[in-house]
Amino acid sequence: FFFEVVLNSATTFALLETVVAITSPIRSEITYFEGDQPLLQEVWPRMKSLREKVLSAIPGNLKSKTRAGREKPWSANEESVRKRVEKLYTDRWDYMHDDAHVLAYCLNPKNGVPDLNEFERKAALNALKEMVPEKQRAQALQEYGKFRAREAPFDVGSNLFSLLVVDSLSSYGWWKAYADPGPLQNVAIALGAIPATAGATERNWNEFGQLYTRNRNRLKPERLRKLVFIYHNLRILARMKVTKEDRRREVAASALAVSAFA
Repeated sequence: FFFEVVLNSATTFALLETVVAITSPIRSEITYFEGDQPLLQEVWPRMKSLREKVLSAIPGNLKSKTRAGREKPWSANEESVRKRVEKLYTDRWDYMHDDAHVLAYCLNPKNGVPDLNEFERKAALNALKEMVPEKQRAQALQEYGKFRAREAPFDVGSNLFSLLVVDSLSSYGWWKAYADPGPLQNVAIALGAIPATAGATERNWNEFGQLYTRNRNRLKPERLRKLVFIYHNLRILARMKVTKEDRRREVAASALAVSAFA
């Protein structure tokens, strides 16, 4: 029955293809953000584009079966499915999003001057006010306005926004190296150094857990941090060594192939 009704049904595989098409963009974004790189400034634009990718994956030409066993066009249910998927996406985004995502996006010099709607403008200003002490808020807001308007010292004519400088540095590196000291720089550096997910933190705690065991529960915090630092970097060096050896093998194989056809 399972093979004849489920596995041998074109409808089943068509629905599975739809599920894969809907979830593939989500999987790609999760994989992208789970690294150790500080990518907080990319969360807002990528999540906005992800919504369109997910909704566009819902086709209008699939067929489903009624209770009587007759096939009916998927398009009859397309709008209801689209609304359900959009609600799930919206609920999840409302749960995870923060005003700091918008501010980090606006403070990334690679993004130019983003065209924000009313909600996004208020979100960026709210995040800036929350991250700056009350005595420095007026100065921070003034600097943010100049940065958005590209007025001095953030004018486009200066070397600050040259393509070579902007493309070669991260948001963190740009604010650290070129911006004048001030409350806005402190906020931008803080946001530019934050990973987008807790994946890096979870990996860090996992490494601590492998070293701080029941038999080694008297390790002092300072020594434990040193051991984790050594353990983590030894793993990085091991991966780098394997990568170099693989490259040598590829070069050697390519040389043999060239010599064979010579």
